[in-house]
Amino acid sequence: MHKISFFVQRSAKLCFLLPLFLCFFALGDFLAFGKDRRTCVYYSLDGKRQIVEERLLPRTDSKEAAISEYVEDLLLGPASLQEAPLINQGAVINLLMLREGVVFLDMSQEAAIPPAEGGDVLRNLEAVKYGIRRNFPYVKEVKIFIDGNESGK
Repeated sequence: MHKISFFVQRSAKLCFLLPLFLCFFALGDFLAFGKDRRTCVYYSLDGKRQIVEERLLPRTDSKEAAISEYVEDLLLGPASLQEAPLINQGAVINLLMLREGVVFLDMSQEAAIPPAEGGDVLRNLEAVKYGIRRNFPYVKEVKIFIDGNESGK
């Protein structure tokens, strides 16, 4: 009887320590190779519904680099074929700066052309602005330029 209770106590300790060890391992992995959760807003192909996708993007030390990583991922387009991309394929970031809470984003001229799936360029650029402000609370304003010309003016 004594031997059985010894094994039961040892198993109980193991059942407690194993999940605790896994939690510490997961926390260490998160801190060492952490990713930040970001959301991207796209529109359905008919343009009537907004669809929010969650993405895990690499964590960076720089606020500018984090925003740039987000916009680069946004330019790749949606994961689902039921959604339309916001920006035309081939558009690239010419410049991205963060100054006193204002993001200045300059994209190539391809960003001015509506995506093949259709959509309103100005509405899509507003969705980009909204996504940046939504994911980065320290951003107060976003100014988008296309080949040096401010959009929406």
